[in-house]
Amino acid sequence: MGVYLLRYRFFILCFIFFVLMLLQTVNGQWTGDFWEHCAVNRELATHPFSPKHPILLLDAPHSLYSPYALGIALISRITGWDSVTTLRCSA
Repeated sequence: MGVYLLRYRFFILCFIFFVLMLLQTVNGQWTGDFWEHCAVNRELATHPFSPKHPILLLDAPHSLYSPYALGIALISRITGWDSVTTLRCSA
């Protein structure tokens, strides 16, 4: 049994992390900067070619604007999903 655990330890570790990540996604307890990512997603989905700052009334770009965020926002715009659902599915 010990040799088996040593041989497949990477796959066992990946499986444990995958299960924990899946539980976090399904559970829906969002913390940290998740809501800031939601605001960026909503702004990019609304104005993909001329986004403004998603939180403040500024004409400045936000630090979380990226090609990945734009891709997620375009998926949100095409499907009509809200930003929380789109980020949850892309997680």
